[in-house]
Amino acid sequence: MKKLILKYLGKRFIVGETAKGAWPVWFDMKNLYGVNHVANILSSDILKSWAKYMELLIYGDISIKVPVGYALSQPLCNRAEMVGADICLDMEDSTAKDKTLWLYKDAVKNYPNNISIAIQAYLKSSWNDVFNICTDVPNPKIRLVKGAYFNLEKKRGTVYTSKARVEEEFLKLAQFIMLNGTLVCGTHNSKTIGMVMWLAEFNGLPKTAVEYQFIYGLSKDLWIDMAKRGYKVRVYTPIGDYITGAKYLLRRLDRSNIKFLIKEIL
Repeated sequence: MKKLILKYLGKRFIVGETAKGAWPVWFDMKNLYGVNHVANILSSDILKSWAKYMELLIYGDISIKVPVGYALSQPLCNRAEMVGADICLDMEDSTAKDKTLWLYKDAVKNYPNNISIAIQAYLKSSWNDVFNICTDVPNPKIRLVKGAYFNLEKKRGTVYTSKARVEEEFLKLAQFIMLNGTLVCGTHNSKTIGMVMWLAEFNGLPKTAVEYQFIYGLSKDLWIDMAKRGYKVRVYTPIGDYITGAKYLLRRLDRSNIKFLIKEIL
């Protein structure tokens, strides 16, 4: 029974076990709704994943987590530049933050149009990090999320613990990024999305100035509607073994995100 549940979750939130298996979904998203994708491989072995990421870049953008102690593959960056794709450096917990920021700043110097980074709004250090990025990097592309490691980071004292404060920080950061770079808005909260839309309009920006990213398997009706209304939408599509991938996704979710996930399924 446990394996059946995990497989169901895997098929709901994982686009396919391989790029070949995921391609029909990407094709339909693009041709039916005008929505692009960003792919991520659910694997802890980054060395074994390099070749797979090279293949994924043929299809579009990718999101990767580079563990501490590893460098960003130059052939991967060269491939992204050649095909015009983006590599987003995803953010793990705060222990990997400084290393990820360093990798981003080092890579974006040589590949200014092909490297972006994720920033977590709940971290107390994020305002300084975003300010430094926007100061050092011309027109940086930043994927702004609220954060997925709340319970772990709360013990470390590295995050804002009030939902209202996290929301406030997210919107402040969103406005700063959209005025000093390219904002990728990574949230499923419809109220937050509405406020980001309002901020963009208030600042005289077109609908396509901000990209709105959604996780595959969640909020489909919302992102289809946004795409129809002319907003720039992209769907985050994990790739990997369904059961292993489901276990990985569940480990990353805190209690509030699990409640949201259950609500979406039911």
